[in-house]
Amino acid sequence: MSPRYAMLVLCLVGCGAPPDLPDAGDAGEEDACVALTCAPDECGTREDGCGGAVDCGGCASGGRCVANRCEAECSADHECAPAEACDLSAGRCTSECRRGARVVLDVPALEVEIVLRLDGAPLPETSATDARLQLIREGGDFALEGHVALYEDGARITSPRAIVSPGRYHAILVEGARHLELGTVEVGPDAERLEVTATTVEPPLEVRFEGASAAWLGGALRFVSPALHERAGVLVPLGDLVDGRGTLQIVPGVYDVYYEPSGTRDERVAARAARLFEGLAVDGSPLSLELPLARLRGTVSLGGAAFPSGEGLTLQVASPGAWPVPVMHTDGEIDLVVPRGPVTLGVTPAAACTVTLDAGPASAIDIPCVRSEVRIALRRWPGPDACPLAFTTDEATTWVGHHELEDRVGGTSRWTLWGSPTTHVLRVASHECPRDVAVLGYGASIGVVDLASPGPHDVESELVPVALRATSGGAPLEGAVGWWGFEHPFAEGYYTTARTDAEVWLVGSEPYALHYEPTWPEEAGDWPATHRRLRDAIEPGASDVELERTEVEVVTTLAGEPFAAEAGLFGPRIVLRAVEGPYGGTRLSLGATRFHALPGRYSVAFERGGATSTPLDTLPPSGIDLGCWEIP
Repeated sequence: MSPRYAMLVLCLVGCGAPPDLPDAGDAGEEDACVALTCAPDECGTREDGCGGAVDCGGCASGGRCVANRCEAECSADHECAPAEACDLSAGRCTSECRRGARVVLDVPALEVEIVLRLDGAPLPETSATDARLQLIREGGDFALEGHVALYEDGARITSPRAIVSPGRYHAILVEGARHLELGTVEVGPDAERLEVTATTVEPPLEVRFEGASAAWLGGALRFVSPALHERAGVLVPLGDLVDGRGTLQIVPGVYDVYYEPSGTRDERVAARAARLFEGLAVDGSPLSLELPLARLRGTVSLGGAAFPSGEGLTLQVASPGAWPVPVMHTDGEIDLVVPRGPVTLGVTPAAACTVTLDAGPASAIDIPCVRSEVRIALRRWPGPDACPLAFTTDEATTWVGHHELEDRVGGTSRWTLWGSPTTHVLRVASHECPRDVAVLGYGASIGVVDLASPGPHDVESELVPVALRATSGGAPLEGAVGWWGFEHPFAEGYYTTARTDAEVWLVGSEPYALHYEPTWPEEAGDWPATHRRLRDAIEPGASDVELERTEVEVVTTLAGEPFAAEAGLFGPRIVLRAVEGPYGGTRLSLGATRFHALPGRYSVAFERGGATSTPLDTLPPSGIDLGCWEIP
């Protein structure tokens, strides 16, 4: 007897009424396999988990089944969803990088009607300033904005229209010098209208400045949203205030407040683009602003002696949150307006000749600085045909100046250096050299000088020859198209260039990274037309540089339609940038372009080119991210 039935017999004896026994066919149903079914987005045939198969059917028209998922078939970007691109190598839409040697890029664009209402009403019928609406892509560069004309010859345009791409924009009403921020607006992928509405307040405004009246100070205050560039925002000319009082028309919100000098005030106001207030809440309540500015007056001496005239030296003022400002027409006497607190007064061109002091009246200001002679000898100087070098120091905020070596026998240069009485590292500060004999090395150290000791100071360094020959498939590339770029470790992210056929000499023995910098695709011929970092370190002497090439084709459309646009440096273009570093990009004219590319991954973007503010009548604003492209 089985144990199961033995327990049943015992229970019948001592457990009262017998239970309902299961039918023999029900045994083990709790362990039966449950077959899997299809998810809504699945397609094709796959295992059901029980040893069988389940058919999930096909995809809708325009789709293909890949790994049991429906993916859209495509032949161009505009056939894909907004966040996807068309990978022609697989014939499908993807949210990852395109791959392959051919792409059909689409610049998303749609025409919308602009509807603008301010304080519940449309703009006035006439305008003396021909106001316009400025649109800046959220998270984009202020320099890449576009605008929409709202008036023509002083009369309001009934239904202004603009070409935009989907996304979020900062909207700014521009009327002459007045910039009124209207907030952010959203453009959907199927939008036909762009409605911009804003309600303003006019709080009483009082501005005080302890050194003089607001009218004497001149310039203007600019109220700017923290998300925008300081050139945007609401401008309040201080000269328009009466005894420092006036009103401010503005949309309620949180603003940073900048001071901007104007006109001849630049000569005495050293607070250009200084941020005076951060996170100021504006809600219609009266605003009383004590400007954190002060006057700095006194006589400046240099190294304990009178400020030297005729030496080409200029005073410069720097303060936290403000751009450095040169002090014009000075002979050592200063009367300046500066941000309150510590400011740095320095001399240019010079090496670290600065003094930091608190703003306020000062009768005498001495800047520690000495004048010394420095003699530089570059051994193995290639001769008079070599392009010149310039030098700077680690501590200098500006170049010491260009000191040409081409007419110096043996590559010796003698020049005067102003600097603080301490130790300075001299470095090369030359830029691109397109000449036949290129001497390069931006950032390379050529020696150390201690200006605490009297000169003259002698510095020597050696030039290292580098001969590079471009090859493709092991065969030399004919002609000379493009440039080699040499990146010194000290100048990471910046490299100097020489033509690919130039005789190249590098300063010092430290390792340089090697880049290839292309010319325009239309001029490249058999040479690559894309930039890449090729090597982390190059060896002195002669060597071949293999430039792998893939012939590619780029076709550009605008909202799915053929795109014919004027070519050239300042026209609209597609920009390819190598993903691995902050380096220059390849600019492609719109339409269809064939060229050779170096394999690798590139970011892709649309740029308008041309002027800072461009009308949105035929093209959307600049800065449209078109994803990435991996070239095999």
